[in-house]
Amino acid sequence: MLYRKIASLIEAHLQSDSNKILLIDGARQVGKTYIVRYVGQKLFENYIEINLVEDALGAGLFANVRTVEDFYLQVSMLAGDRMKEKENTLIFLDEIQAYPHLLTMLKFLAQDGRFTYIASGSLLGVTLAQTPSIPMGSIRKVQMFPLDFEEFLYANGLNEFAITAMRRRFEALEALDEATHNKVMDLFRKYLLVGGLPDAVNTYLAEKNIQTVREIQREIHDYYAADASKYGEERKLMIRRIYDLIPSNMENKKKRVVAKSIEDKKGKTFRDYSDEFEYLISAGIALPVQAISNPVFPLIESAGKNLLKLYLNDVGLLTDVLYGSNIRAILDDETGINLGSVYESVVAQELAAEGGLRTLKLCPFVLKRVNSFVRQREDQLFFYAGFKPRSETETGQLSLAADICRRGDAALILPAPIARACFDRGQEALGLKTYPLRTQGERWQLTVCYPRERTLSPAEQDFIQGAMDYYQEKQRL
Repeated sequence: MLYRKIASLIEAHLQSDSNKILLIDGARQVGKTYIVRYVGQKLFENYIEINLVEDALGAGLFANVRTVEDFYLQVSMLAGDRMKEKENTLIFLDEIQAYPHLLTMLKFLAQDGRFTYIASGSLLGVTLAQTPSIPMGSIRKVQMFPLDFEEFLYANGLNEFAITAMRRRFEALEALDEATHNKVMDLFRKYLLVGGLPDAVNTYLAEKNIQTVREIQREIHDYYAADASKYGEERKLMIRRIYDLIPSNMENKKKRVVAKSIEDKKGKTFRDYSDEFEYLISAGIALPVQAISNPVFPLIESAGKNLLKLYLNDVGLLTDVLYGSNIRAILDDETGINLGSVYESVVAQELAAEGGLRTLKLCPFVLKRVNSFVRQREDQLFFYAGFKPRSETETGQLSLAADICRRGDAALILPAPIARACFDRGQEALGLKTYPLRTQGERWQLTVCYPRERTLSPAEQDFIQGAMDYYQEKQRL
């Protein structure tokens, strides 16, 4: 079985007290169904999986479901003997985009609370945009991507001890020994060829045959390009044209999408193809990067609306298009061949796969002492976020923790009453700003503290929002 980082997030959510339904979004063939099935069967005695695409093409049991009771009736026809209690029954709605009305129904299923639910789908960005009533307060949507390089290392036999040791060397700016360096670089070059699509990775591990891997990649690439059935024929052709242009756009002088090249017509602008771009991005098969005019935070304020660069969602698909079975160009790192676009793509893929989580994983925290009240709250918060924090130090001394935070060496989480007491006593000289998690109950309030001169990054803002959602749900208990 391939190790996937998202498994811990799924497991943490299903074991939490959250009233929200987890919705896994991602391109086709990235492993959504497999990982949900693995975690679901591991945690729940009664696991019910419903593939809604298969239902739409077959019996159509859920095509006209509009009420919770009708939904339960149809589920009972498939797996009535496994519909027990919420604690031991998980209903997995796979490919939910086939029935947009079920996205709206997630809100009512969450409110009913009779069972535990999880859903997944592709093109959810497109589907949600066209759903009349989006159940945003009742779902937690997370994105899934192909295997990143770290997951590829696990697949090739490296264990957590080895990867942790390499990470510590990196953080300490220390070089690896030559043998380890050469081994990891060899695996990195193979990752450039194989990519992170699970079928391609499993085939490589089983057969070590690049021809078979390339056949799988070409099949998936063609599938991505053709999978726009909801659009008219002209729109489908434009989507395919833009998708097919991605590798060549990375090699041209401007290194970005040029609107007039799509149909080879002058006067065309990005606005003429906004739906096509939105489809490729929302489907998860293209990764967008906007040009910026001024590289200062926040970057979004200086993003160019009509300057867009697209990357394929998997570097293996790109190297297949560019080099086919000529693997020596990459394995031997030939100097006569420009691999710049390949390296750009793998970086884009890594950043997209980790999102803000990479920032949080690399950010050290000042933690309270084990078994303290605040430490228990912190541990729950990180468990919900799906990762273990790096600890700069553990201390019960507020002044020491604040000093470490003020220097920008680590983040600090304090109960709101303690933070207010510190500031009320004139300790603003500590140089800290606070961001309160606004919950209704005093007992569960926390405040994130950070250096006064620093601006919260989007990743930190997302983390704070996630923490706030978690503690708000705790308060309802």
